[in-house]
Amino acid sequence: MAEITRFVEDMSESDIERFEKRLFPTDGEHGCFGCSSVKGFLANGEKLLTVVNKDLETLKENNLTFQIIINRLRNLVNTAILELNKINKKEIILEDKYEIKFVRWMGTQYCPFSNIPDNYNCGPFSSVWGACGSSPDSVTIKNLNNNKEIEFCLLSLHLIEDHHFFEGSVKNRLDPLKIMEVIDTDIIKPIF
Repeated sequence: MAEITRFVEDMSESDIERFEKRLFPTDGEHGCFGCSSVKGFLANGEKLLTVVNKDLETLKENNLTFQIIINRLRNLVNTAILELNKINKKEIILEDKYEIKFVRWMGTQYCPFSNIPDNYNCGPFSSVWGACGSSPDSVTIKNLNNNKEIEFCLLSLHLIEDHHFFEGSVKNRLDPLKIMEVIDTDIIKPIF
């Protein structure tokens, strides 16, 4: 059985080039049958490995890892889901600081890394809702102390954790610098 590569930075250059075509908007210059998103995961002209490496460098410069950020985001999101299920609402304030709102959309966004031939089906590494990752929900987390917020599809958590991909220069990108502005960095930084 071939080894499964789940992180973008571990893929071969030729596989990345072949694969990244699925990440462009379907209505743009690079639109194609089989693309994963109308809005795209990468802006036209962006290179997947360049985007991932830039984000990796941003994390290193700030003494963070993909896992540290995802653990904090998952903790907030999962706590909000549990608490909201108790009160049957769509928004909640956690830690006296974070206003968290959920919106459920009619369609589901699927992981662009799923159902890829060869070694890039992330099925065994699922951490969201299915064989790879998908979600009809988006989340907004607003820091009530500084009024900054992040909005993202729950699929973003899967993309960051299982593929080290925050997305490119597109509307739905969950930028690591923006995360650090909204979520307390002293809580998500490692303790040495």
